[in-house]
Amino acid sequence: MKEVLKSLLEPELLKSVRPFGHGLKGYLASAFYGFPATKLKIIAITGTKGKTSTTILTGRLLNSLGLKAGYISTAITSTGDEEIINSSKMSSVDGILQQKLLSQMVKNKCEYAIIEMSSQGLEQNRDKGLFGFDLAMFLNIYPEHIEAHGSFEKYLDAKGSIFNKVKNNGIAVLTSQPQFAESISKVKQKFIKPTYKLIEIDNSVFQVGSNRDSQFKSLVLNGEAYSTNFMTDFEIENLAFAIKSIQALSSSKTITQKLPKALEEIQGIPGRLEYVVKNNNLLSSNVHKDLNARVDIMVDYAHETGSMELLLKNMAEWKREGFYDRIIHIVSCDGVGRDDWKKPILGDISQKYADYTVVTTDNYDKNDNPQSILELITKNYNHDNLNQTFTTIVNRKDAMIHALRKASNYKDEKVIIVSTGVGTEQALTQPEGMMRWDERLVWEMIFNNFV
Repeated sequence: MKEVLKSLLEPELLKSVRPFGHGLKGYLASAFYGFPATKLKIIAITGTKGKTSTTILTGRLLNSLGLKAGYISTAITSTGDEEIINSSKMSSVDGILQQKLLSQMVKNKCEYAIIEMSSQGLEQNRDKGLFGFDLAMFLNIYPEHIEAHGSFEKYLDAKGSIFNKVKNNGIAVLTSQPQFAESISKVKQKFIKPTYKLIEIDNSVFQVGSNRDSQFKSLVLNGEAYSTNFMTDFEIENLAFAIKSIQALSSSKTITQKLPKALEEIQGIPGRLEYVVKNNNLLSSNVHKDLNARVDIMVDYAHETGSMELLLKNMAEWKREGFYDRIIHIVSCDGVGRDDWKKPILGDISQKYADYTVVTTDNYDKNDNPQSILELITKNYNHDNLNQTFTTIVNRKDAMIHALRKASNYKDEKVIIVSTGVGTEQALTQPEGMMRWDERLVWEMIFNNFV
């Protein structure tokens, strides 16, 4: 029925009826499962980047601190026990699935539920049936998803509306970093109520500590330095949001005492800055290859301009610090007509930081010309540099093979390959339909068979 309605309704009409449909579905599913959200403390998280990682980090940290939690994110879900890959490819999941997961959290005696909320999820009433948030986080705002919302102002309003859904005496946690000052001022004026407890996060609240001999960074919070298993400033910022939120919600006085051990236990997020190969060694099975170069391979989901720039800027820092000599980046984007404005920007960012760029595809359908995707990404490139600083390959697997071959030719150098845009997605949209895909497993196969 849903697919029939999609085919019959005009796009604008469909957009206007979606909030009603999703809201009704959320309420009905909530009633069917016994209103599980009312038995949990609900933490909702939004932001242009970092919301998936912060959702998972907050859930893992709560569990490590002995405060049982479940979480629902783009990458993985947990109902208080094992983590499961989210195969829906959606940040804000369907209301029926959401309520089912919440009911399982209640059965598993969870106290908290952490839910990632996208701007479109908020706009479409995918929060209905949650009956308000105990705490909402607003991590950051970048000019993304403009085509979906119509303008940056509408996108900002969709994000800011997360605070309309906070309970009367709830907690609002939001960034106060200077680069977002104008946007955050608008959000505070329009959406923050006097009854909220307001927590603002900037570099006066936390700092990032570095170790010259290690890629891992420490978190400095209230003058106390904590060791972590994270390698970038933005991951440390995500941790700061998680910790300050937990401290605000929990009445436990032992949180600070347990924090050092808990942070030692928290590992990286699947498909986010995740190494598949380290020092020519396939991490999943300890398969080692004798290559001309020392090669590392990493997978990251970054598919938005802000996220990608932060990722590659961080890798350029690793290069300056001597961890790597070369950066090879595999960049891609969705089909034509979907955020076309950002395709050349993604390409430019890659050329700015990477020594060599492999331009390829990820999700596109039968109505797309894949060559047009590559042309948009390389719109501003000097095409005299083809095969010198970049190449274009439509087939993603072939692009990955080419990147590894290129890396192995850098004799006696330390090379990192990073493929972005897919992360832990379990399928790619292709002209023939959905194709099963796990970027990490594809890399494993390529590396195993590489000669």
